[in-house]
Amino acid sequence: MRIILYTMFVLFSCNNIFGQDSDIDSLKCWLNYISSDELKGRQNGTKELNKVQDWIVSKYSNYGLIPFDKLNSFTQSFNYRTYQDSNVLKNIIGYYPGITKDTFIILSAHIDHIGMDKYNKNDSVYNGADDDGSGVVTLLGIAKKIHEQKRKFNYSIVFVIYSGEEIGLVGSEYFCKSKILPFDKVKLNMNFELVGRSLQFGKYKYYITGPSNSDLIDCLNQYNKGQHWKIQDIGYEAEYLYKMADNYSIVRYVNDSVIHVPAHTFATSTGEGYIHQTNDEIKYIDFDNLASFVNYSTDLIYYISNNNIRINYKLKK
Repeated sequence: MRIILYTMFVLFSCNNIFGQDSDIDSLKCWLNYISSDELKGRQNGTKELNKVQDWIVSKYSNYGLIPFDKLNSFTQSFNYRTYQDSNVLKNIIGYYPGITKDTFIILSAHIDHIGMDKYNKNDSVYNGADDDGSGVVTLLGIAKKIHEQKRKFNYSIVFVIYSGEEIGLVGSEYFCKSKILPFDKVKLNMNFELVGRSLQFGKYKYYITGPSNSDLIDCLNQYNKGQHWKIQDIGYEAEYLYKMADNYSIVRYVNDSVIHVPAHTFATSTGEGYIHQTNDEIKYIDFDNLASFVNYSTDLIYYISNNNIRINYKLKK
């Protein structure tokens, strides 16, 4: 009963700060719910994951996103089968139509995590505050800003929050194979994961995975002149991590001899020491840094879209 009452208080508080209090307050409120013990680690196939996904759908609606005609709703459901059981999973998808309606930038993150540690009596919940609660609230923060500022983007901005990332990128694989939008018209995929902590590299620093796979890094370095935010070079690890997140589904299932979509993950940490551990908790999130990153990312998306910046995918031999 105490957990239920607390959650009701959190959701009521969140619904009453939108559009009036600070960005930090909104991010804290959202992530407090997403990473709460009540959601039991948001494991795929659970009622807790379905519950938070329904909550995300309500946020899409609040911020004026619209569903694709091929879905008729914000929910893209699909079956995931293992040798043991079968579950219905879902991605949450919506977009803001741009001036050029059939040209797109995809923003993505994943909401699922790994559930509970039944052998840990002291702290049994894998809360997943940074992995990837931070990416989800980043997308919601960007959506909130676009909605409140009534910005007009040249490109249509697509928001995709996947499930199934933790069991092999299956949500993003399904999204790519379903082809609900024309991928030959997609200019860029910006995937957000592990963007909540700042201790590893310091404030106002992030890296992108797979920088050698496009010339996005050149665009970012050019844009960052005069910005607080800078690119962190993490060496070979950035190339290794390129294949570990949902951006890579576009590389595997979309890109071919004709279609070349640059797809990268943006992160402020590698997750060292806490990824898939019970200490991935909200108390370690730097909300000042995260709020700044949301502002930066929103402006960056606008810059790429409204200056018709071309990001070139680099074919590997």
